[in-house]
Amino acid sequence: MKTNRPFSSALKSPKFLLLILIALPVILGCSLSSYLGFNPTPTIAPTQPPEVTVMVVVQSPTPEMVLPPTETPEPTPTEQPTETAQPVVPTDTEIVIEVPDFIEVANIQAFNWYFANSTKCKDEKEGCWFLTTYKQEGSLEPRDFYYIDPTWENPHLVFWHKFISDGYSYFGFVETTGDTEVGWTQIKGYKDSNFSWKEEAIDISQYKGSEILIRIMFVPTIDTFSPQQKAKYNAHDWAIASIRIVPDYAP
Repeated sequence: MKTNRPFSSALKSPKFLLLILIALPVILGCSLSSYLGFNPTPTIAPTQPPEVTVMVVVQSPTPEMVLPPTETPEPTPTEQPTETAQPVVPTDTEIVIEVPDFIEVANIQAFNWYFANSTKCKDEKEGCWFLTTYKQEGSLEPRDFYYIDPTWENPHLVFWHKFISDGYSYFGFVETTGDTEVGWTQIKGYKDSNFSWKEEAIDISQYKGSEILIRIMFVPTIDTFSPQQKAKYNAHDWAIASIRIVPDYAP
């Protein structure tokens, strides 16, 4: 009997054994896949989408075509904050100047007059001025100028007096001046007799806006007096009280 030694020798060859070891996992894998029904999904190469050409046609508007107006949305009214009224402050402050009822003419310097609180005065407590001479001039001259305000409605020089005279000429005068160096102006004269107290009011509104000085003058007229007249004048001639400037005199 003839033995096939070359084949058995080939089986025992190391190369053959190595080939068996490499092929065995492949064979087992294919058999197992067939047994389990697993078929690997073949890889499909992605297909490219067909190219699409898009044509855009723009139609130009004809002259007759009128585009509709664009409506502007009305603004939503917002609520305004309530303003607090501020107090009204006058821009021009009115200055109210009180007009006095009267201004007493005081600070008087007297020549041949004297002052007394006598029952012969209109008011004994207030007193009055007396002139009893008939030989010399006499005057009551306040040292102060008085401003006659132009806002005064009816300014008057006011005083009370009584006098005795049997002559026919003026013996007494009320005079004013704005400057003693310029001279005096007679604004009132007296003659005859007035035996009871009488209020005398002399309008001085022509001096509004000016400062004036006032004086009351006695001028003797002894040349025409008889001895009896001289004796009477020597006893009592002229009495004056309450010399004032009244801004708004009302008779």
